[in-house]
Amino acid sequence: MLVFASEFPLSDDFSTARIMEICREWIINSPHYPWSHSTNINWEPNEIRSSAVDGQTLDLGMHQNAETESIGLRHKWVENDSREWATEIACLAKPDYCWLSVKIYCEDFVPGLTPPSVKKPYILKQIFSSKGGGLDGSLRVQDKAHFLKSSDLELAANLINGKLNFDLPILYVSSNFDSHPFIDVDTAAKWLSGIAHIVVEPNRQFSISLSKIVNGNNPYGGAVSIYWPGRNGKSYRFLPFNYSDSRTMTLEAQEILRGAWLYTKSENDCSWNDIQQRIYQEKITSLRSTSSGSLDEFMAAVDGENEALRSKVKQLESRLQAAQFALQNIQATSNDMAIITI
Repeated sequence: MLVFASEFPLSDDFSTARIMEICREWIINSPHYPWSHSTNINWEPNEIRSSAVDGQTLDLGMHQNAETESIGLRHKWVENDSREWATEIACLAKPDYCWLSVKIYCEDFVPGLTPPSVKKPYILKQIFSSKGGGLDGSLRVQDKAHFLKSSDLELAANLINGKLNFDLPILYVSSNFDSHPFIDVDTAAKWLSGIAHIVVEPNRQFSISLSKIVNGNNPYGGAVSIYWPGRNGKSYRFLPFNYSDSRTMTLEAQEILRGAWLYTKSENDCSWNDIQQRIYQEKITSLRSTSSGSLDEFMAAVDGENEALRSKVKQLESRLQAAQFALQNIQATSNDMAIITI
């Protein structure tokens, strides 16, 4: 089951080579992983390399052709013989952009286990410390909040009205009546880096002026709203007086934003399974065109491609089941509210 997902563009000076370097640092320096040197952490063009140490497995894949280059990593380990964790990292580089995908899966072996507590992968912290986030529309993907200026009324209005092209959702933070945000925007930006943009108003007067442009549809008085890419998704607004403190409000917004990624299909074909599939397709095409290699090599490549396709289907089915479960919970909550109202 998918339990964490994040996708975003990387900065222009980033490349698959830089992602490989960061992945090596992450694996080697982690006290939880048994790889202490880089001998088994190398990528080869159009190959998949695997290594197993102390019950943990590490798969590395790289695909290259005339137009694109993509690299992927999958790390798997078993926790107390009760659940299996898998972290998948994929980077797709084209002449005009570089895109990163990070996913964590968790499969329980024992029924009835408490749902796992999932932390954001440390590799994301490494990427943002290297200023690796790229431009998403007019906003850079970063671990800091975007602070609007008094002259940014049009930008804020277009953002609220869904007229701007973004891939990441936006957490819009209005100014409180004392011209300060209600939530800690620096902490929120750290928590949500790679998951959402944090956009903050400069003062209360900005809210008043903005309200006239967007027909009062903007949050105000310290309230926070979520705006989804393409004007899709359920509208969420978080009001300060509904929460005991700002941290509680931020955590609820974070849960919704993180959860939304679990049901969002990538439009960039940037995943570990996509990279596997492209590598095996490359092998099959090469073996067919050159009439080289043995039948065993050809069948191994076909089996590899089929396995990548089966894995992709399984993950899509798991995502559909999670979405259906979430829908059932929403419907149950709505029914309970209707009963209370009656």
